[in-house]
Amino acid sequence: MEVEAILLGKTATGSNTQRLSLYSRESGFITAYKKTAAKLSANPQPDLFDTAFLNLDSGKQDTIYFVQNYTLKIRRGSIPKDYHCFESACRFATVLSMNGQWLEDSKRTFDLTEQAFNAFNDSEQTEIVYLKSLFKLVQQEGFPVRESWCRSFAPEPGKTLSELLGNPLEKLKKCQAETVHHFIEGLEVWIRRETSVRLPE
Repeated sequence: MEVEAILLGKTATGSNTQRLSLYSRESGFITAYKKTAAKLSANPQPDLFDTAFLNLDSGKQDTIYFVQNYTLKIRRGSIPKDYHCFESACRFATVLSMNGQWLEDSKRTFDLTEQAFNAFNDSEQTEIVYLKSLFKLVQQEGFPVRESWCRSFAPEPGKTLSELLGNPLEKLKKCQAETVHHFIEGLEVWIRRETSVRLPE
């Protein structure tokens, strides 16, 4: 099976094997195992937030995959260079990993995930990227987040939230970190209370 996928997480499972958590355009959330290179290789090794093309072998069980070939498409090397950016990107990746097998439209979710990690990689407003990406994911899954959560705010903060969610990052003015954190906390509380979407602690 050939897929285009984004690497959400990786864990060493032995001296020379990694378990990769992937979200693919074709099949949604996938767990696959890959042998690590015994020595330096000219082929890039998997790294967090990569977009890559993979050849997968399902072996004896269709639900367990093994990576036969990993061809890097995009490496987002700027994300790990900033702690807050890395933390926000990892949190969004964890949300996807926790819910990936139940997300309905793999193509739309893949596109949203790619847009999110591109923004994490290129923008300095990483908390806003997380807020917008989580909001879009929940809205995409059919939950009334705009109709319920957004309308719960007083006019002034509601206007600020509407601007953050409705405008491209490049058109947004610098927003106070405390304001963005308040919106993120509120959104996560609403998600836990009103939806089936699972969130990390």
